[in-house]
Amino acid sequence: MISTLNVRSQTHNSCEDSLFVKESDLYIWGGVFDGCSTGTKSHWASQTFSYIFSKHINPVQNSNLMSVRKDLVTMMETLNINYMNLLSTCMLFFYDKSSKTLDVRVFGDGYYYVDDVEYEIEQNNIPDYMAYHLDSQESFREFLNMYPVVTYYNVSNFRICSDGIKSISIDQFHITDLNPMALLMHPPVSENYLQRMWNKLKNNHFTIHDDLSIISYHE
Repeated sequence: MISTLNVRSQTHNSCEDSLFVKESDLYIWGGVFDGCSTGTKSHWASQTFSYIFSKHINPVQNSNLMSVRKDLVTMMETLNINYMNLLSTCMLFFYDKSSKTLDVRVFGDGYYYVDDVEYEIEQNNIPDYMAYHLDSQESFREFLNMYPVVTYYNVSNFRICSDGIKSISIDQFHITDLNPMALLMHPPVSENYLQRMWNKLKNNHFTIHDDLSIISYHE
């Protein structure tokens, strides 16, 4: 079962996160993209990355990512924009259902969970954005080689999250027994499970200080 969540923080006028997820009989793939607040129209950057990456099957491989670069460069030339319009992190995954193998590839920062184990990708709040490395194919290949695929085996559940997962808090004037991480990390029982859990948290005065996106899967 797959469930997704994409919510705006109380500090942003628009959500700077985007995501996509696709599923076939054999595979699941997708990504979470977090726009840089100091970039130009960062909500557009993350959504554009989501559109472009969703075009390329299995985007964790270098050959597919070179096609992503080509699309990004063509778009920049067509629209007369620069890298500041494309500052977004990329958290990509590809899951083989039959072998239960999960490939994860991260460009930037964020969190992901594999069989309930947390993995933090930390870049000291200075992400190495893909947009910095579009000048030439050679520099882009060097960038890709710095952030290789990480493969996990015999995986039964995973969650790909933007760093908003660590920004959940409750109003200081309210007390509750609800545990937001327990609710959001619970195996989804429906496609809208995460949205229902977030509505429950919001109704109990929980807020987030950064946009939050989650792709959650449990077999």
